[in-house]
Amino acid sequence: MHANDPISVTFSPRTDESAHYSSVMGFLHLWAVYVRGFNPQHHCQRCLRGPISKLITSRRTPVLQQIVLDEARNFSVVYICGVSNGRIGDRSNRNLHLPLRCVPGEYFEYETYNKYRIVVRNAQLLPIPHLEDWWMGYSPAFSRCSNFRFCATFFGLPESRKSLSEIQS
Repeated sequence: MHANDPISVTFSPRTDESAHYSSVMGFLHLWAVYVRGFNPQHHCQRCLRGPISKLITSRRTPVLQQIVLDEARNFSVVYICGVSNGRIGDRSNRNLHLPLRCVPGEYFEYETYNKYRIVVRNAQLLPIPHLEDWWMGYSPAFSRCSNFRFCATFFGLPESRKSLSEIQS
């Protein structure tokens, strides 16, 4: 991370309904991790190695306020994740997944399922590739998890896991 140009995000409500709240609403869980590595024995948040932000949290992430993500040093990516409200079967298409790499001067906007506009500065949004079910021998709970898919492709798997999956094929 470039110390003089930290990643920043601002959540702005797009509907009158959410405009009167002082913090982001509509997510069961909302968090960010300063990712330093990958634990392929887990999926979801537990596969991301690194400190969890205290600035982006469920029910306490401020709206209309720039959040400067400068709480940690020596990380590869800031991963912002929000688990949407609603039926479990509907969540995967509505969850928030923003893996961000610090790139000074970059800027983009993103709209969430519940109409928050997120302005991101000094970061590039990284892709989350698709993995087939049972990829490298991992169950669909892993291969369908966006956190796991991102880390498996960004960081790669340890050689011991690759060897095990080649033997099982």
